[in-house]
Amino acid sequence: MNLKISISLLLIFIASLSKAQDASKKIDLKIGFAMYKSISAVSSRDYSPNLNVDIERSISDFLKTGVYAGASVFKNRNEIINWEGYSLAIYYGASFTVDLLRIVVKDKDLKPGLYVLAKMGGRFISAPEDYFYKGNDFIWTSGFGVSYRFNKRFGAFFESTYGNNIFDMRDYYAKKYNYTIHYTIKYKIDYRYGIVLKF
Repeated sequence: MNLKISISLLLIFIASLSKAQDASKKIDLKIGFAMYKSISAVSSRDYSPNLNVDIERSISDFLKTGVYAGASVFKNRNEIINWEGYSLAIYYGASFTVDLLRIVVKDKDLKPGLYVLAKMGGRFISAPEDYFYKGNDFIWTSGFGVSYRFNKRFGAFFESTYGNNIFDMRDYYAKKYNYTIHYTIKYKIDYRYGIVLKF
């Protein structure tokens, strides 16, 4: 999926977010850290660290929508001169969260949370044309999370998601070695944790 389509999806979700009727008028700012198992083809490390931020707005007691952005720095390779350098990957998109515990427990002061989440968006890699990884592609993840609110303004969370954060290199190898690759891309389970600030 090209960059224009990914940005269009993001703008649609932002528009729906701004029009949402939020009875509690609360916004969550989630600052997280993740390790994506996605760059092992060109890096000696199996994981790429990712710093990310989510902004979520409640549209009901148990339902939230929002937007997210993140960044990773990883080793990339120039295929012409076989030289390794560093590239920046920017992640962005929209999120959707349902708190299962709040559906069952009708308590607005509930401190723990147990939720399912889904995200979709894009990943853009700024790199020259002769580098191994470059350009924009479409990504998605879904999974579950747990959270705990220590007070009205501060909390913590842990999430586990399954999706296509791994880079799909089938087309690259097919062109490079002039053969068809028949394997199915292996999606990965990633983990993320961080803090929540409520406004």
